Amino acid sequence: MGNICEPYCACNCNCENQKILKDCQEGCGNCLQCEDCHQCTECDPRMMNPCLIRETSNKELMIVLKEFDFKGEAEDKWYGDVQILEHKIQKEIVVLKIVESSSETEAEQVQQQFIRRIKLNHEHIVRLRYIVHKAVDAFCSVIYKSYLFFDYLLTDLATDLKNRNKKGLYFSEDEIWNMAYCLINGMKYLYSVNITHGCVRSKNVYITQYGSFKVADPGLFNYEVNYDIVFNNQDNNHKGIILSPAQVHGLERHIETPIHDQQKSDVFCIGMVILEAASLLSADSCFDYYHAWVLEDKIQDRLNEIKSKYHDSLYYMLKEMLTINEIQRPNFQTLFEKNQRNPKFKTILNHNYQAQAQFQIQNPDQSDTASVLNQSYMTHKPAPQVLNSVKPNNLNLVASKPFDNFSIIDGIGAADDAPNFGISQHQNANQGIDILGLGGNSNFNLNSNNNLLGQFSMPPPMMGLGFSSAGVGNYLSGTSGLDFTSSMAGTKLGREKISENYKNGSRYEGEVRNGVRDGKGKYYYNNGGYYEGSWKDGKMNGQGTLYFPDGSTAYDGSWRDDQFHGYGTLYNNSVQPHQGPFDYKNFNNLQEKWLKYEGDFKSDQKEGFGTLFVSNGERYVGGFKQDKIHGQGTFYTQSNQVIKGRWANNFMS
Repeated sequence: MGNICEPYCACNCNCENQKILKDCQEGCGNCLQCEDCHQCTECDPRMMNPCLIRETSNKELMIVLKEFDFKGEAEDKWYGDVQILEHKIQKEIVVLKIVESSSETEAEQVQQQFIRRIKLNHEHIVRLRYIVHKAVDAFCSVIYKSYLFFDYLLTDLATDLKNRNKKGLYFSEDEIWNMAYCLINGMKYLYSVNITHGCVRSKNVYITQYGSFKVADPGLFNYEVNYDIVFNNQDNNHKGIILSPAQVHGLERHIETPIHDQQKSDVFCIGMVILEAASLLSADSCFDYYHAWVLEDKIQDRLNEIKSKYHDSLYYMLKEMLTINEIQRPNFQTLFEKNQRNPKFKTILNHNYQAQAQFQIQNPDQSDTASVLNQSYMTHKPAPQVLNSVKPNNLNLVASKPFDNFSIIDGIGAADDAPNFGISQHQNANQGIDILGLGGNSNFNLNSNNNLLGQFSMPPPMMGLGFSSAGVGNYLSGTSGLDFTSSMAGTKLGREKISENYKNGSRYEGEVRNGVRDGKGKYYYNNGGYYEGSWKDGKMNGQGTLYFPDGSTAYDGSWRDDQFHGYGTLYNNSVQPHQGPFDYKNFNNLQEKWLKYEGDFKSDQKEGFGTLFVSNGERYVGGFKQDKIHGQGTFYTQSNQVIKGRWANNFMS
């Protein structure tokens, strides 16, 4: 007997028993007849089970397919030739990819590749849902088939942004935070299992039918590494490619393999992707790879724009992710933990935790071997409006009659151990994966701790660079004249590089525009300390680092109008050792017993979220307001106790 062909009756007569079984001897070319209405019709392979002709002994595959309706064939943008399946109850769409091998050795290699990767499991990673392997008898040969069930991807972020831009439709606040949560969480997982990326860009971020965002292992779609693309052809206009500042520095020095922290580079790139989405503007104008420049001013302008559209917490999160100095930039784990206290981030996090549930499939032929159908969640929240000028996923589905009321494999008895490919109504269809191919006075504020930097003095053209008794103090003063010693060729944006010597012994080396410091520059104070970083309109703006006279770092982070503003790290060079536990209930007693502060600043004051490191090894993580510990926080003691509570003006309430 030949293989069994199981088409649906193409006459679509709505009879209760349309499906018929017939020996298929000539590739489904025989005339078939509906058992009820007796209409005669020719078998159409596109109307059948996606596996077309198969051995009925492949029970595992049939059990899985019984959960789905066949929707059509497609030339998918990412997977290639696939079958589109829809779960009969949950209406979740998956794609079935069939990989054929002609030799057993080749088939084993394919199997090992997929089996190894299906162990990965996370809701915000493009996942391989299930695998069935089978050797199929053919004419005088054996064909080895792997049936791979993948997540269905509706579109990619680059396509969605292009369409949104045409209509001027911005993401809502909730949609942007959902995106940030998904991307940070997904990348955190990849690095937790030692999978590096290096290919972050908006076209490699995917949107599902439920409005969730996913990233993929670089091997799944055979990505080319961003840095390699630019390095191998730096003269080209590389649209959509995002590199971190450390990588751009590698381009400048013509280094094929730059030394940098790949995870922190990916944090920067994910930050740029979110910035693209929030502003609906491409990141291309923020980079000049030909000259090996990161245009920090343009990035800051984008950040300022989104600050007017979204909550301030988005601005500060992105500022942290886009920190130029990668040493100060957090990794994904730190970023995720820090934002767990963010109300917007926390809402999405709690929603996902509440929706979680795990399901497993037992192989019917090997009951002692668990073949895991990865966790699946279906969150019942409004999906973001995905703007696509074409059909979802650009699928060219083969026209076929609807099968909404038919199982792919009817007439097969439901086994007790049949895999539940379905998903709970309270799950999110995006879980799982697999992939292929401080101040030092008794009030603890900066204002009286400026003896750290009080020795610094600066002449014009830095007039007005005082710190209003905060930050680094009123150390920028004097009206000495300038003594230009050299001027170099013009550089980007009409700037010039100069070297200025001042009568008080200080000097400036860097870029100026229209006679004032603007761009990158280094200012040497007459006491031996110096500032190195970004300038705008004669003031410290952007990312910069201030150094003590002994060369150690005083402050490293973001500046605005000569003030600490944004995310940064402030160091204490007059640390007072503290023995024993610190009284966390009263931070007025801290004085100089601190090492450093990492966190948010606003107009020279600690404001927002930060971490204070006490000199005895303890630390506080939480809220700050006007240079004082204020709000919800956590104190970590020497004895590994975790004290959670609320503080007000340095006192625990």
